[in-house]
Amino acid sequence: GFTIATLFRMANKRQVGTIADVKSLMGREGAVLLPVTASRPGKIRVTHDGQTLDLLARTRDTRRFERGERVLVVDMQAGEATITSPTPAHASPASA
Repeated sequence: GFTIATLFRMANKRQVGTIADVKSLMGREGAVLLPVTASRPGKIRVTHDGQTLDLLARTRDTRRFERGERVLVVDMQAGEATITSPTPAHASPASA
């Protein structure tokens, strides 16, 4: 696990290093590439200025984010994205 996390960090630094302001990724939606939980980082893909970026991602949420699921970047620290669901957990679809 440590080796994989280290590789993600190395790859992430190379990709995010091309963005002048990584904070500009905050508020962007992305897709989960590798599952993300509170105890285990995963990987997401976001698009910024026509560039596709794969980022190491963590969450403070108690739920697991699965591959292919849409997520929202809420913070960027040291090249790692903090993600959450793009819709609040308590929100429910409107009845027709």
